[in-house]
Amino acid sequence: MKKIVAPLLLALCLLPATAANATEEVLTLDSSLDQGVYSRVFVVNSAYMLKDKDYVPNESYLGLFTNWSYSPEANNPFQVRARYCLPYPGGADAATAQLVGLDLLDEGKVLVAMQGDLNATPANVQVIRPAYYEPGSYRLGPTFIGRGFYQRSYYQQSAPVYHPALSCVSGNGSFDLSPVASTLATLPDKTLKIRLRFDNGETSNWQLGSGTVRELKKLVGIREKMLAP
Repeated sequence: MKKIVAPLLLALCLLPATAANATEEVLTLDSSLDQGVYSRVFVVNSAYMLKDKDYVPNESYLGLFTNWSYSPEANNPFQVRARYCLPYPGGADAATAQLVGLDLLDEGKVLVAMQGDLNATPANVQVIRPAYYEPGSYRLGPTFIGRGFYQRSYYQQSAPVYHPALSCVSGNGSFDLSPVASTLATLPDKTLKIRLRFDNGETSNWQLGSGTVRELKKLVGIREKMLAP
């Protein structure tokens, strides 16, 4: 466990008294803005955040990135923001496709259904890796030049390999968690499927890790304590 540094102590001192009580639920609290903090509740000023990511193996740009947050002073204090970069071409590749729903499932059963996005941007195609050639391989060998003399020469053993550009369909959307807070608190402590639903009828399936699920339930508990009279 990381030591609690001075910026975190200062941040906690600035929180309301109710927030101070809620921090008892956050044993792994981290005040860092480090982009590498995932599957763990951390605090920035008065906002509690939890990030998760699921991506295509060997292609970390392709995937779903979610930020679950509770910010008491915000207009929509309890929400999740989903940012996606889906393989292209794919079901959501229409320029007008927009994220309209987000579901959590366990073995095909919908546990939580979120819809009525707070703010979404239409999907758009972007190049995340330009096309390139991978050089072929060469070997060194002798070449006969006459009268018993040889010279060393390089021979191409394999041709260059062309890798096409890698594109993805990117976009984002936010959903209010307040209506489903009680359901989130009862989620099973296991990896769940997270499904994106688009307005063109297409879906995209990813995973929400078990560690994030446990921390999400902790985030719900923090909110409940801060809302308590």
